[in-house]
Amino acid sequence: MAQTLPNASRTPFPSTSDALTAVLLFAGLAALFALTRSHWLDDWDSVNFAFALDDFDVMRHRPHPPGYPLYIAAGKLAHLAIANHAAALTLVSSLSGAAVASMFYLLDRRQNNWPVALCATLIMALSPLYWLQLTDMFAMVFVLAFLLVEGTSPATSRGDLARRIACGVIAGLALGARPHIAFLIVIYWCIRAVSSRSVDATHVLTAAIAVLAGAVAWLIPASLATGGMETYLHATVGQFEWRFGRPGVSVLGSSMTGEYLLSRTAALIGSLGQAFAPMHLTESNLARRVGIGLLLIALYAVFAWRSPSKDVARPYMLACAVYLLMLFILLPVRHLRYFLPLALIVGWSVSGSWRSSRGRSSAPRPSCLCLRSPCFPRSFSSAVSPKFRRRSRHSIG
Repeated sequence: MAQTLPNASRTPFPSTSDALTAVLLFAGLAALFALTRSHWLDDWDSVNFAFALDDFDVMRHRPHPPGYPLYIAAGKLAHLAIANHAAALTLVSSLSGAAVASMFYLLDRRQNNWPVALCATLIMALSPLYWLQLTDMFAMVFVLAFLLVEGTSPATSRGDLARRIACGVIAGLALGARPHIAFLIVIYWCIRAVSSRSVDATHVLTAAIAVLAGAVAWLIPASLATGGMETYLHATVGQFEWRFGRPGVSVLGSSMTGEYLLSRTAALIGSLGQAFAPMHLTESNLARRVGIGLLLIALYAVFAWRSPSKDVARPYMLACAVYLLMLFILLPVRHLRYFLPLALIVGWSVSGSWRSSRGRSSAPRPSCLCLRSPCFPRSFSSAVSPKFRRRSRHSIG
């Protein structure tokens, strides 16, 4: 018989109305993203992903190691229904973006009224950081799945074991989508475990075995398609060694002078600002880009930290800080797609800004919540008619 945990409380399943809202969100956003998708392959990596739909071979960089096997598998499924390679890949991205938004709504709904959760989700999904980086959205499905599963509170020891196993399998599978996303998941999991003081050797061992099982699920097929485990690992290790040894990509391949580190830090902050709010500022305007980037980061971080979903948002933000440090050391800081995990902070900042302005999580009208969002220009709020502002204040007062 399963042992009942002493301090466990059941996290309720989504209500019928929440489930229906999530389904409608998925359908609407999937249609929007599919209609506005790119119709061509925009870089050489995309071309290699398209080649991989017909012939997966990391030795020939179809695609480059580690090969992103789960993304290619999803693309192959879409390619069965759609002959065009680019359309098949962008369909996967469109469906992934819609799925992430739907799951975020369910996650945020645990602590917020439905208008707040809905507006937070829509503002996040339509933000530049989210919409313009849809091509890398597939891996974020694993992040949201992990957050939903890890955030449950099983009432029995058996349920808690099942939750840990599920979390581990999701983390292992994420390695087959994007390795840096799996790194973010593991860091978040560690922060949550330490903060809850529920770490013991049995839990760690169970989690490690589950992660290994999730990784093996994609590693064996990817290795067989490449010519064997040794060939696949050799190609993958060689790719990472080549990348980490390049001065323009990784700190490890550069002479770490103070000037270099300062320049790389400025480039990282400027790219963050560019990701959150695309600006027509070149590197010759680096000081302005850094200033705007710092302002945007502070704005989103402050409001997201105050979100009612703080049990998830705060550990996630701390994990993102570690993730950015990893990005600073190992990966190109000018590639905006690496900042996609920070899109969730945009959503949490909406509910955080509402809480800050109202002091409580009441049920506002969506139009009024948008005006209070940090994503919504204050200049527009001041430009609307006084009659509309009076009506808005009356409706939420």
